[in-house]
Parts: sequence; structure tokens; C-alpha cells
Amino acid sequence: MEQLNKLIVMTPSNSEVIEWVEKYRPDNISEVVGNKQSVKNLIEWASSWEEGAPKKRAVICYGKPGCGKTSTLHALARYMDWEVVELNASDQRTAAVIEDVVGHASTSGTLSGAKRRLVLLDEADNVHSSEDRGGALAIAKAIRNTNQPLALTANDLYGVIPSIRVLCEVIRFNALQVHQTTQVLARICRQEGIDTDIEVLRKIAEGAEGDLRSAINDLQALAIGRDTLREEDLIIAARDRKDTIFKLLPMAFKGKPLEEVIERYYRVDETPDNLLYWLSENAPAVHKDPASLSSTYEHISKADVFLGRVRHRQMYSMWKYATVHALGGVAAQGGITPQIPRLSSPSYWKALKRVKSMRGIRNTLSLKLGRAFHTSASYARFELISFVRYLCKDNQLAISLTKKLELTEEELEYLVQDAKRVAEIW
Repeated sequence: MEQLNKLIVMTPSNSEVIEWVEKYRPDNISEVVGNKQSVKNLIEWASSWEEGAPKKRAVICYGKPGCGKTSTLHALARYMDWEVVELNASDQRTAAVIEDVVGHASTSGTLSGAKRRLVLLDEADNVHSSEDRGGALAIAKAIRNTNQPLALTANDLYGVIPSIRVLCEVIRFNALQVHQTTQVLARICRQEGIDTDIEVLRKIAEGAEGDLRSAINDLQALAIGRDTLREEDLIIAARDRKDTIFKLLPMAFKGKPLEEVIERYYRVDETPDNLLYWLSENAPAVHKDPASLSSTYEHISKADVFLGRVRHRQMYSMWKYATVHALGGVAAQGGITPQIPRLSSPSYWKALKRVKSMRGIRNTLSLKLGRAFHTSASYARFELISFVRYLCKDNQLAISLTKKLELTEEELEYLVQDAKRVAEIW
């Protein structure tokens, strides 16, 4: 089934476009499905604001997509009689935007008479500290200075830089179980007047793999133009989302027909650029013959030339040629390895993530040193870090500095650069 980004229906009464995901978002905290302990922890954190700003002024709700993080936070705001100011993933995340929107919203009072304002930042694991953006530093600053509750959501907790993580209450959301998702789908069908049976809904729930949002979208797609839904109408068994890169690459490396490989690629959520990283990383583990490996890299290199045209001249029609060149070249060398080795994610990504993380640690450390020595963060970064690093060669001084500056374990490791010594000091 073709993947749809937005599934909509026209209601017969007013021809208004409505997405069921939004239409059936829980209005009350009691309507949230699953994650009872997480919801309880969230309410406890929110209630702590009744006595003023708590020690942890922000919360991170993390878990797989579609497990209800954002919906629960909106329901929590209604339960607490709070306003919501939301900065979602499609908005800019520059330092200026963060400071203007999040900073202002988190330090000013409400206008509607609501008790407080919940500042919500979606997909915080996609915000990284960098020289030209500084969005992560601005978020950390907003958390420290806020007099309003802040909530962040993330799919990957460790994708949120440590300087933000350490300031937040952390609450995990688990993927929904099949029976929980099925119950929600059954309720929607009753309200929409759709005649179906529980087995059909259970199969939709199984296909969604704990992603309630996807399950509701699938149900809506199937129900368009129907008032009954039977098993023969169920056409989503091979869900696009299941066709991950880990199914595509073995097909290419084993030399499957190019038509099949390309057809599978179109059902995988990877850009041509990322595809080349995956192929380049795993080709040496598959092709032990130097000639085959050389030919594979030659095709990948030619594909990169096409992508260069896309990057420099915005010739997006070249994407398909890059894809065919890369996958076709790899598939032409395939069929020689009966068992594909375990696939590895691109080391470039790992290195990039490590650099971003270290950059974030360096910047938060610079802020702490700047405050302690009454200098700018920029001066601290270029002039003081090396000096403090020298002082930290002595364990007793390192312990004293850690307490004085309130260093995190990551910041201490950045200074000491020796994991064994960090364990002794920490």
C-alpha cells in the first residue's frame, strides 16, 4: 500500500477535513491508553508545580513514535488547567527562535487566566548544539531560568544531549500492546458508525507494532467510503514501515533482480544520501573479493556524482539515477555470499553524533566556567578549558572542581579524558 503522510476524510455534515488522529486525541488524562505508571509520574511532576518551581523544572517523555507522548502532555495540560505553547518538529530550532518562543513563554505569565503555561518542545532528540545554531544551549538556558513547566518529547532519550538531559525529570513511555490499540480502534469504529469485527481491528493493531497513530491512520485509510469493514478489505499486511533498510540491503547484496530491489527501496524511508552511507559501510563485510568490492565502490561513487548535481544545482530528478546506479551496481556484484553478515549503521553517523555530543558538553562546560570565573563563555572555551584540564591531572583538585562547578559525569570526562580516572573521581 502506498505510504500516505496524511490521511483525511470529508465529513458528510460539513465537508470539513478531519484527521482521526486529531479527532480522537484524548481530551482528559483519564482517557490516555496504556502507560499508567508513566502518566502517574507525569501527574506527580505537574502537581509539584503547585508549590512553586520544583527542582526539576522540565520533563522529558521518551519512547517510540505513536506511543502517546504528545497526546498525554496535552491531556495533562487540560487536567492541570494549563495553557500550552508548542514548538514542534517543523518549526525552526535556532537559538534565536528558542530564546524568543520558549524563553519568553517559560518566563512570562498567562493571559487567559490559566494557572500556568506548559511549554512543549517536540522531538528534542533532533536538536543538537552547534556553532551556528546553538538551539540546545538555548533550551538548557530556558530550563534553568523557567518559572513555567517545560516538557520535551523524544524518540531516543540518548539523542537528547546530556546538558539538557541532566536538567530534566525523565519519564519513559512504552509502545502500546495489541489489545490496547485494538480497544481504541473499536471505540473509533463505534463512534464513526463502522460495522466491523474485532479480528480485523486486531490485525490492524498488530501491523502497527505499538504505534497507535499509525494504527488509527491505517483504519481511516481502510474506512474511506465504507460503512462496513471486513477481513477481505484488509490490505495493509505488508506495511510500508516494516520495509526497513535492514530488509533492503540483503536483497541488494544477494543480487536480487533490480526491479525487486528498487521496488523495495521505494517502501523504505531513506534518502539516497543515507542509502550510500549504508552501502559504503557494509560493502567490505559482504564482498571479500577485491575486484567485486572495487566495482561496488565504483558504482557508489558514480551515484554520488549524481547526488552532487542534486546538492549543487537542485536537480532533484537525478535522485532516481543515483538510486538505480548504487543499488544496481551493488546487486550486480551480489549472489556470492550465502549469508549476509550483520549489518552496521554508518560509522559516519556515529562519529557525527559523537562530535555533536562532545560539542554540547564543551559548550555547557564553558558556560559553567564563565560563571565561576566571571568571564564570557567564549573566553572560557578558548582560554580556560585547557587550564582547568591541566588542574584536573590532580585527582583531589578534580574532585574539588567537580563539586564547585557542579560538573556532570560527561563534563568531567571531557576534562579528564580518562574513563578509569573519571570512575575514581566520580
